[in-house]
Amino acid sequence: MKPRVVRTSELGKYIKANREKKGWSQDKLASKVGLTQQYLSDLELGKRNFSNDVLLLIAVSLDTTPSEYWLKFEQEVLPDIKKNLKEQE
Repeated sequence: MKPRVVRTSELGKYIKANREKKGWSQDKLASKVGLTQQYLSDLELGKRNFSNDVLLLIAVSLDTTPSEYWLKFEQEVLPDIKKNLKEQE
């Protein structure tokens, strides 16, 4: 059975919004976290998945917490995922 893809690209959108709110470029945040600008861009666009370590470093660099991003995800995205799973049963 193939695992379902969870829309973690939403996390990337939240990170991008926080980064832009601080007036930071991708280069600045990537440098603070120890990533390349391209890797950060891929995360923000949902082309790559987050590791716990990377999400933690990004959140701390942006003066927030990973749980803040996950809470937003749970409120905005999870209901649709649950609905789609029920429809597929």
